[in-house]
Amino acid sequence: MISVLWAYEGWQYVTYTAGETINPQRTFPLAFLIGTAALIAIYLFANIAYLAALGAPGVAGSTRVAAAALSQVVSHGAGKLVAVAILISMFSAANAIVLNAPRVYYAMAKDGLFFSSLSRVHPRFRTPALAVCAAGLWSMVLAASGTYEQL
Repeated sequence: MISVLWAYEGWQYVTYTAGETINPQRTFPLAFLIGTAALIAIYLFANIAYLAALGAPGVAGSTRVAAAALSQVVSHGAGKLVAVAILISMFSAANAIVLNAPRVYYAMAKDGLFFSSLSRVHPRFRTPALAVCAAGLWSMVLAASGTYEQL
């Protein structure tokens, strides 16, 4: 169940940039609608491809369906492409979290609910650089405190 939840994790980070978006009342609903429709189409297409390549018993018996389907259709070495794609996806998700999550610290500080120094923006880049650094430090503390499963 955790893997399924992680597959759908991350959509809420888009809303953290609402304060910096031109016309968010129009942009965000439209972006969510288009993004959701695109993801539904991609997931349906991928699952149809998995079924076509492996059949229902093959999909049910595989723990790495995408790699198995690609290996079946292209070659056994092609499954490594799936691993590379997953790594790219993980790094891009980490990048989005690293850049968006500190905006919560920034917004809380601006409202007087967190350390006021985190409400400052970088004079040149106009980004909450100190909040990004604080989030990075906190992430390091969490990473050093336990295993991935514990977090």
